[in-house]
Amino acid sequence: MNIIILPYHDWRKILLEGARTRDAHFIEALRRHHKVNKVLIINRPYTPLELYLKKKNIPVSGDILLHEKGGKLIKIDDKTFITDFESYDIINHARFRRKWYSKAYAATKFVAFQRKSIEKLGLREDDTLILNQNILSAPLCSKLGKMPLFFDAWDNFLLMPGLSDLRETLTTNYQLLSKQARQWYTNSQQNIAYFHDTFGPKNIKLLKNGVDFSLFKKNYEIPNDLEGLQRPIVGFGGKVTHLFDADLYRHLIERNPDKSFVLIGQILDKAVFNSIGNHPNFYYLGDKHYNQYASYITNFDIGIIPYKIGKSQHGGDSIKVYEYLAAGIKVVGTNDNGIENHGEFLYIAHTKEQFHDMIQEVKSNREPFCVDNHSWEAKATEIVNDFQKI
Repeated sequence: MNIIILPYHDWRKILLEGARTRDAHFIEALRRHHKVNKVLIINRPYTPLELYLKKKNIPVSGDILLHEKGGKLIKIDDKTFITDFESYDIINHARFRRKWYSKAYAATKFVAFQRKSIEKLGLREDDTLILNQNILSAPLCSKLGKMPLFFDAWDNFLLMPGLSDLRETLTTNYQLLSKQARQWYTNSQQNIAYFHDTFGPKNIKLLKNGVDFSLFKKNYEIPNDLEGLQRPIVGFGGKVTHLFDADLYRHLIERNPDKSFVLIGQILDKAVFNSIGNHPNFYYLGDKHYNQYASYITNFDIGIIPYKIGKSQHGGDSIKVYEYLAAGIKVVGTNDNGIENHGEFLYIAHTKEQFHDMIQEVKSNREPFCVDNHSWEAKATEIVNDFQKI
């Protein structure tokens, strides 16, 4: 079988940061899967202005198999191909901003180049699956041919803050995919209930996140910026967003001056991050490429998930939970956010004081985390098996 993947994240972002997101992990797992012959990644359209402003103007390396104005079909390896399309619709991109992407996916030249690339690679309708992981690319799917379409919805974008300008576009695209996609996936039961009641997709199933066990089971040297910090190290590896409970985190820092609190990852909500404040036992070590990330996680003594509870959630299933557990460190998190399903492996706190008490001992008395069904390979196999049932 062959797979056409429409990832949410730009391929250049994946190159710059490493395969740390759900869509990037699935790309890697499907590329390795023994039942998959070819993987075509349709990179999202971009303009020169976007590359300049986001400082992502790096080349996509590989052999160019097809080159037309704006578009390139690039061979990454014997199994992996990517279409990279530069649009010169700069004015509309600047005008409509994020709304522009759904229009750009449906643009005549963009669609035509994708169809030529599919033909060039010999991807037939009877042996090829379209896996859409980008809600903004919904208008493109039906224009690629009659291949079966699966939609990995992962999070619920309608419940994410800061996307109010996209609400109409998102709703339209979810409605479109509810009619077109044979199978939906998402990462939480909360999302299943919402999508089922709101859009009524034909089939929707739970496909939780996974982990690369081989990456987090290795023994790494202690990174230079961790070396010398007072033990135990209580670490958080992930994005600081509206979900991060800075009040809880600050409480833990202040109550535990004998511990080093280390944070690595992107700061997406500066107000939340700034509210943590300065403390002698708090260390923000910046963002890390995913190739380096595991060396930090495996050298934490305790991994924490200090997330807020309630209305700010949009269907939680944090990848970092699986990464902490695979690394074999003690894990403590707030209740809900998807971790309640892993109570036999980690510690779940319902209050600030419970959280404080749970990080007093480094040793975990929970069951060891098992590989079965939690690897990205197992998740990819589930998608492959669903396709073969058609």
